[in-house]
Amino acid sequence: MRRFAKRFASVNPRLGKALGIFLLLVGFLALITPFTPGSWLMFIGLELLGVDLLIYEKIKERYNKHMAIEWNKVTWYSKLLAVIVFLATLCLGFYIGVQYGEYRDVLSQAEFYNPPQIRCGGFIRNAPTCPTGYHCILNRIPDTGGVCVKD
Repeated sequence: MRRFAKRFASVNPRLGKALGIFLLLVGFLALITPFTPGSWLMFIGLELLGVDLLIYEKIKERYNKHMAIEWNKVTWYSKLLAVIVFLATLCLGFYIGVQYGEYRDVLSQAEFYNPPQIRCGGFIRNAPTCPTGYHCILNRIPDTGGVCVKD
């Protein structure tokens, strides 16, 4: 990103400065307003304006000196970590499946299903009536109607 910003600013100096100032302002506004994760744009704006960060070279030297990690190299501990993650995922999936099965069994045996109630009455045109074997029990407010209850 650093090389791209430098190259962009050298090819288009006016556009680079304008974009640098814009990104600097947007990053600053993101820094002072709550809940906006965009303050990192200030650093890109500073790079476009040609301002080198003072500690960039020190961080780069320290990283190259102490943190020489070869990410593409397969080692015994990376293999061990892969096996551990695989087994943990397998055990977690098995555990979740067992818990779901027990939960599903409990739900299938439960008798708490309440069928929908049949509505009746009310002060409306063509008010619904109860089927045979049921009678209507009105609410406190007769306008709203009631429900059909088995005789």
